[in-house]
Amino acid sequence: MININPFTLDLTKLTVGKQNRFGFTGKNGTVQDYYNIKNFVLKLPVNAFKPGEFLNTTTSVTTGRTLPGLLDPNPAQKDQQVVKLSPTGNYYIIHPFDNKFDKEINGIGDLTSGFPTNWYREALRQSLLKIGTTTKNVKYQIIGIQNSYDEPRAYVNQVLANNILGFATNISQMYDKTNGQSIIMI
Repeated sequence: MININPFTLDLTKLTVGKQNRFGFTGKNGTVQDYYNIKNFVLKLPVNAFKPGEFLNTTTSVTTGRTLPGLLDPNPAQKDQQVVKLSPTGNYYIIHPFDNKFDKEINGIGDLTSGFPTNWYREALRQSLLKIGTTTKNVKYQIIGIQNSYDEPRAYVNQVLANNILGFATNISQMYDKTNGQSIIMI
């Protein structure tokens, strides 16, 4: 796994799905794979949740498939596992954008019933993660628009998003390297 700082990542070099079929030419002139969004990691403290909380299965809004519990490190369908416990057992290590939580994308045909539900989307739906309301004057620049077949999407720089929401904006407070793996601290 490549250890890349998510706060400086070029968002035009992201992809989804199981395989990288295309690449891009890097700064040094070599062709490299696109960065797969499923490799992003979220680290949540276990003690922030009650025992047994968010373990119930649900149904995907888009595909109708059964989804594992949001904090279940041992789902019945092992191919849907996106949550693991850290080696110390103190943290959930989650791949929030990995579509295998619902249905792995192997090609365009997998999108006929809609974009599969990822952990992040389901966590917002079940209120494990919440978006609060706040008012701030923030300067921003739209760098592009992504047309989508399902819901509108916005991609925001993590430092700017944390600034808007009142969270830490110091990179050393948000970015932790544990066991050589990049962890986004939210």
